[in-house]
Amino acid sequence: MAATVKVTWSWWTAVIRTRPFDVLIDDEVVDSLPPQTSVEVDVEPGRHTLQVQAGRRGSRRRVIEVADGQVAAFNAKPFYILWPVFVASFALPNMAIALSRQP
Repeated sequence: MAATVKVTWSWWTAVIRTRPFDVLIDDEVVDSLPPQTSVEVDVEPGRHTLQVQAGRRGSRRRVIEVADGQVAAFNAKPFYILWPVFVASFALPNMAIALSRQP
């Protein structure tokens, strides 16, 4: 059996940004995440890294552990439209998108 990683983009910035995000698992692009949608990716049970990117900007790399048959769900919230964060993301591009685990 496999485990699943689910990433949802449901934040209001979808009105402003129309290009999809790239979903990376173990540093490989595995899917594209259009605005206000979810993607589910089957992975082998165990430890993986998860990141969401929009060009040069993205989220911090998260280390996740998924068990056999488990769904690990995350929300991707882009913060690059907030002026101070947008400016800071030029120096720290991995703070442009927040990737938080859903309960």
